[in-house]
Amino acid sequence: MRTFPNRPRLEVLDAGWFRLMEDWAYEWYHKPSDTDYRLIVQEGFECDLASVPKILHSFIGRKDLGLGPPLLHDMIYACTGNVFGFGYGELEKRVDGRWTVLSDYVSRKTADRMFGRMMREVQVPRWKRRSAYLAVRAFGLPAWFSGRL
Repeated sequence: MRTFPNRPRLEVLDAGWFRLMEDWAYEWYHKPSDTDYRLIVQEGFECDLASVPKILHSFIGRKDLGLGPPLLHDMIYACTGNVFGFGYGELEKRVDGRWTVLSDYVSRKTADRMFGRMMREVQVPRWKRRSAYLAVRAFGLPAWFSGRL
């Protein structure tokens, strides 16, 4: 059975970028479909975590939103939701107790909702997570279509 660390291990690169040091996964249960899902971000993925404008750093810094939520969100945005096709990670579903790789597409709206949910789970203060969620909903579209973080 494959196990993953609770927190992503990141190497600090220059110019505010980070590299994932080992595979990291987020698991969740989808109640309407009664299904467990897991999204894996593969070792070596590079991102800037939260793209917070410098003028706002006194209110919300890059690491104020946790490490996992921005990492996962950046990975989905980097591949424009085609997680399986770009080799940045895997989307899996538990079937009969075993994880099965899906080739499903993750929509921008789903990525943003997961970002908000994960921030709540890692106990980011409500006003910060709400601000971050609204920012990605309002201003994330160009990043989504460009595949840039």
